[in-house]
Amino acid sequence: MMYTQEDYYWIWLCGQAGIGPVKRDALIEACGSVTAVYEAGADQYMAAGLKEEQARALEEAKDLEPIRRRCQEWADQGIVVMTREHALFPEGLRCIRPSVYRLFARGDVNLLATRCLAVVGSRKCTPYGAGVARYLGQNLARAGYTIVSGMASGIDACAHQGALDARGKTIAVLGCGIDICYPKGNLRLYERISKWGLLLSEYAPGTPPKAGLFPMRNRIIAALSSGVVIVEAAERSGALITADQALEAGKEVFAVPGQIFSPNSRGTHRLLGQGAVLVSDWSVIPAELGDAAPSEEPEKRFCDADVQRVWEHVGWTAQNLQELSQKLGIEADKFMQCVTMLELSGYVERRPDGGILRKKQ
Repeated sequence: MMYTQEDYYWIWLCGQAGIGPVKRDALIEACGSVTAVYEAGADQYMAAGLKEEQARALEEAKDLEPIRRRCQEWADQGIVVMTREHALFPEGLRCIRPSVYRLFARGDVNLLATRCLAVVGSRKCTPYGAGVARYLGQNLARAGYTIVSGMASGIDACAHQGALDARGKTIAVLGCGIDICYPKGNLRLYERISKWGLLLSEYAPGTPPKAGLFPMRNRIIAALSSGVVIVEAAERSGALITADQALEAGKEVFAVPGQIFSPNSRGTHRLLGQGAVLVSDWSVIPAELGDAAPSEEPEKRFCDADVQRVWEHVGWTAQNLQELSQKLGIEADKFMQCVTMLELSGYVERRPDGGILRKKQ
């Protein structure tokens, strides 16, 4: 990728230690442009609200050569730095506060120009929530949406996996450097998204995950998306921050109902009480957004009648294999043959605890 002089100015400004998003906004507002910030002096920096020590340090840090070298090093790692000068820099990110001036991307940057939809929720999700997130990720990806989430454990990971299983597209917005997989248990998912989707972060490579970075990350998820779907959220869930930011931007917020006794449903039920659109089926979402939903694919048909029966009784939430076998009345060996056939074909997933659920339609 070829970088302009303004690109280097943005990368320079965003890389200054001690000058966070709020101070960057103040500098741009006071000076008028990033070029003017670079050309200004300590007095102008102090007038914009910087302390004298910060202003002097910024005035003395005007060597762009290390930044050019760093950009080349990032390019060698497959990392692109996108500033506001880039043609694909998302319009939705130009008007949020604190402002986003620089993004690090790894994967298919063209996904930033697609119709995006956020699916987020609790890290400690229930089996019901996990199944719903996969179901929504798969069907909404098939409908042409790019699924945006935060690659956290739980709902986020399931939504990404659903999109990828449907051979759809997905964007993961990280709360750390783009070269860091967090949580570590999501390494395979991280690699799949890097290959088939897009990893995105406003934080420089090498930035470790910190609690304060994730709420900031959520504003990007909301800004990228036409709407936000909350699958499960406790009363103080970070997913509710994403919902609030979407509402502030005039975006549609959707919520999936859950069990009334589940702590993971308290946040989503509160959203529903405040006017969020209730999601009873994936097709509610494109209909509410004014997008034409494609006709649903016909239910799969298998030549073996027993395989067909097993398939029809496996749902999006995990069921116990032994209980399902007894319910269907299929002889044990034959039942396990059917399960194995569905699993090898990629249609169901077996859990270590003896559960089974749909993986791909």
